[in-house]
This record gives sequence, structure tokens and C-alpha cells, in this order.
Amino acid sequence: MTEIELDKIVEFYSKYIRTIDKGTARKAVLEHLKYGTVDYAVEEKGNVIGLCRWNISENGTVARIIDLAVDEKWRRQGVAKNFLVRGLKLWKNIKFVEFERELRGDKRRRRIPVEFILKRNIF
Repeated sequence: MTEIELDKIVEFYSKYIRTIDKGTARKAVLEHLKYGTVDYAVEEKGNVIGLCRWNISENGTVARIIDLAVDEKWRRQGVAKNFLVRGLKLWKNIKFVEFERELRGDKRRRRIPVEFILKRNIF
């Protein structure tokens, strides 16, 4: 990864996911790059259009989506679904995907079996 790509990822992260300074965002992205638990999508012009950060449990059976964001222009086009599919292919022992979703002020944590996700194609 080039320094320019990293800067674009950090810019996207600090804009869409966390309202933190770029130094802290850079540190978080680099940490997850080290462990292979960050995924991002880039469009043909080189702009970052989505980012997903994961935490994998110590026993490797639960994948928790920490952050997931897709640029407004690219939503409803399968970007988030591709993050999920690529993560499940990478970590084959995952049995559950866990995430928090805030909707109309209701913040809930969900834990969905991978088997259910794949059978129902819910993402």
C-alpha cells in the first residue's frame, strides 16, 4: 500500500466512521492493516468508497464488525455485502457475525449465525 492510498483511507475513515483526528485514525487503520482486519473498496479513479474494520475473537469463531461505512453515492450497490463475503472467506472458522446497528435512536447488538447469513442472503 502506498502512502497516498493510506492517506485516502485515513481521510475516509475520519470523515465517515469516526469524528477523530487524522493521527488517531491513521493509527487505527495501520493497526488493523497489520492484522488483516480492515477491508476497503476503491473506485476506478482511486477514491475510497467504503471501509470495514473487524475484530476476530480469540477462538476465531466470532467476527465483530467494528466499523462499516460506504460513501452515499455507492450505497445499495453491494459494497457492504462484498465486505462481509470477503471477510467470511478469509476467516473460515467464523460461526457468528456480530455488529451494532443504530436505527432511529435504537442501538442494538446483533449476533447472526454465518449459516443463516449465507442461506438467506440477508446482506
